[in-house]
Order: sequence, then C-alpha cells, then structure tokens
Amino acid sequence: MVAAKIIFIDDNEKYYIPEKFHDSLGMAWYAPFITVLAKRYEAMQEVCQESSTKNGLDVYFGDFGKSFFDWIDAERRQFVDGRLDKGFLPILQKHKKEFNMALEVGCGSGILANALAKRNPNATIIGIDYADESLRKAKLHAKNENLKNVEYYGHDITSLPVEWTNRFDLVLMFDFLHDTSDPVKCVSEMKRVLMKDGLLVIADPNISSYQKKNEGNVLASAFYSISLFNCLPNSLSKKPEAGLGIGWGFENERDFLISQNLEILETYDFTINEHSVLFACKKIENV
Repeated sequence: MVAAKIIFIDDNEKYYIPEKFHDSLGMAWYAPFITVLAKRYEAMQEVCQESSTKNGLDVYFGDFGKSFFDWIDAERRQFVDGRLDKGFLPILQKHKKEFNMALEVGCGSGILANALAKRNPNATIIGIDYADESLRKAKLHAKNENLKNVEYYGHDITSLPVEWTNRFDLVLMFDFLHDTSDPVKCVSEMKRVLMKDGLLVIADPNISSYQKKNEGNVLASAFYSISLFNCLPNSLSKKPEAGLGIGWGFENERDFLISQNLEILETYDFTINEHSVLFACKKIENV
C-alpha cells in the first residue's frame, strides 16, 4: 500500500494516511463486498454476453451465498441504526403523517420493514423480494422479534398481485431501481398498487449521471466497481435489458421518474446514508 501511495511512510519509518484521504476511510467497509462479487466473475460474463437466454434473478443472485447477504444486511443495519429515526422518518412524516399499509420492494432480510413495523404497530408492512435466502431471514427476524404486523412474499416487481391494486398508502424501494432490467414496468406496478394519495419513496446511490461531475469522487469509483459485478449485470439479465447500473445516475433517474408521470415532491441526498439520494413522489392522476 506504500508502493501504491495509499499509505505513506515518513523518514522515521512511521506509517500515516494523508489528511486529504481521510474522507475515503469511510468507504473501507465496502472492501469485503468486492471479494464477494469477484467470485461471480464468470456469471457476470454469462449474463452480459448471453442475457437473452439467462434468468438473471436466478443465475446471478441465486448463489451468492451467505457472505453476500451478510454484507447487504450490514449496510441496511447501518441505515436503521444511524439514520432511520433522525433522517428518514422525519422526511416520511413530512409527506405522510401516518400510513396503514406499506410495501417495501426489494426488502432483503427485512431489516427496514421490521424496523418500520416496530415503530408503527397499527400499520401492516409487507416486504417482497425474489431471493429465497433473504425472505427466509426476514421471516425469521420477524418471528424472533415477535412482530405480528409484517409479512413477506416472493414476488416479481414487474408482476405484482392484481388484488394489490390501490392497496398501499406507502411504497418504498431502496437501492434497487438501478438494478432492474425493466424500470418502466417496475414503476408502473408500484404506481398501480399505490393509493391515489399515497407516497412513493425511491432511493438510489448519490452518483451523478455525468462523468465530469464524478471526477475525483472516491465514492463513485467504489460504487462503479460494485455496479460492474452486480447492478449492471442484473439490469442486463432479462428483457428488455435496460442496462442501468449505478452509472445511470440520479439526474437520469430523476428525469425518468418524471417521465413516468410521477410528481417529485422533494429530493434528499442524505437519507439512507451519506451516499444516497431519495425521491419522495406521488403519482399524477388522469394522465
């Protein structure tokens, strides 16, 4: 690391990290994820080269193993422990004083959904995901915490149950839209299940769509590496193969949401963690 000028050494042979690199230390916890993703190199090639014949949700995510899901859990716990009450909930309450039915799309192991269920005992929280291991853990966590107002299902976001139409007054999607191969259908389905006056909250990495704006951005360089092995292949894994990934950027995502007849009530750049941008939206009726 000294040879690469990541860590420096002074004349007394003491190691140090220059102050200008201190901000980068906050990204250190992402390092283990790179080794997890590297194991999927061959699968990444298959999905990218032969996406029309692959079911990416099975081929790519299905066999990551325990280390992958543990890393995702750690990221979500960081948000719940550090920013849920002081960051996200005040924003949520600003636009939605209370809710009775909430849906989290891409719920993972249920860390956020369970936290919302604890804080809103009179509401019903439903989480959906396509990874069996995530759903197993979500249900186990809910059982261990004796939560009766949270449910988990394995559903495809592009084809939600017909009976869910206009059912939810709150729909959440965190760090997932840029992974999808058909964002138009995903947003269409979320709008369909959202009540007329419901709130749709979408969050993704706070990375610009414009490369010049990301120049020298350590966060962007780390996220691009993750996206290469995870987000981009997933977005290429099924027709229509949108090919988004983290490089899609929040400006393009914002414009996309507006094009899908969503009114963006407010945009925030700190809610999930310091690396995310959040869009609080409502659907435009009669369009």
